[in-house]
Amino acid sequence: MQKMVDGLLVEMSEEDLAQMEIDAERAALVLVPDSISRTQGLIALLGAGITEQMIRDRIALIENETEREVTRLRFEQQTWLRGSDFIAWGAEQFALTAEQVDGLFVTAVGL
Repeated sequence: MQKMVDGLLVEMSEEDLAQMEIDAERAALVLVPDSISRTQGLIALLGAGITEQMIRDRIALIENETEREVTRLRFEQQTWLRGSDFIAWGAEQFALTAEQVDGLFVTAVGL
């Protein structure tokens, strides 16, 4: 049996096709948590090569003093919310896609 995978026509056994469907169903079941602890977030980010100091350095670059202080306070909150302005800011600063941020939240909740 042939199946289109990443734009290529690939010969697959019935078993391979069944496993691929199971894997797709499992992937669809992964839920992105609404929140994680700051510690979980920092550990997940470290695994992605982003250190706490790198984040602090980016915060220090914010010119507006009030905005800089608010961002610092949000960074230091004990709970990080997936839909927060701080998370959106961090994703922009480190060129992370929404999918990458979701992945970090999924990873973090398991730590």
